[in-house]
Amino acid sequence: MFFIPGIVITVLTFPGVIVHEAGHLFFCRLFGLQVYNVCFFQFKNPAGYVVHENSDNFTAQFFVSMGPFISNTVLCVLFARLLSCRCGN
Repeated sequence: MFFIPGIVITVLTFPGVIVHEAGHLFFCRLFGLQVYNVCFFQFKNPAGYVVHENSDNFTAQFFVSMGPFISNTVLCVLFARLLSCRCGN
C-alpha cells in the first residue's frame, strides 16, 4: 500500500479549501446571515471553516450548504472556457 503524508495532501489541496470556504461565506453574506468566524486555511483539522448563525429559511440553508459546490462549478466552467478560448477551440 502506498502512503501519502497528510502534509502533502494539505499542500496540494489548499486552493480548493479556500474556494470551498469562500463559497460558504459568499452565500452567508448574500442571505444576510451573521458570520462569527472564518478560517480560509490552516494546517490543522479542519483545514478551513465558516461559523455562522443558523437560519430557519430553507433557501438560505440550502445555498449556504451548497455554496462550495456552486462556487467550484462556476470556477471550473470559467477556467475551462478560458482555456478553450486560448487553445483556439
